[in-house]
Amino acid sequence: RIGRTARAGRDGIAISFVAPDEKPYLRDIEKLTRVRLSPMPLPENFLEEARRLPAPSRRKPSPEATAPRTNRDEGQRAKHKPRPEGEGGQRREDGQRRKRRFRSGGRNGVGAHAGKVRRAG
Repeated sequence: RIGRTARAGRDGIAISFVAPDEKPYLRDIEKLTRVRLSPMPLPENFLEEARRLPAPSRRKPSPEATAPRTNRDEGQRAKHKPRPEGEGGQRREDGQRRKRRFRSGGRNGVGAHAGKVRRAG
């Protein structure tokens, strides 16, 4: 989950646990971030300390999550209200819809954090 903190617009430190068979993934991260990472072994008592941690709390599912779902394959499609005149996307003078851009190119777009990754410590 490297990058989750940055996507939330906050600074933070990313830690990734890597098993020996996952080393190619670590190299991919280094290539992507252009940062040489310093692997560190786990502390000797890591598993013992991990067992002592309290179990994560479980949230109760929301009513929407537990409600029965309808099967759209049986012809049940979501019904939408007709849009009033003038809504529903911009149209050109000839009545054709304008193509929408996939991303706005704003701060949250792809590459928004380019050059922001740096080595800590």
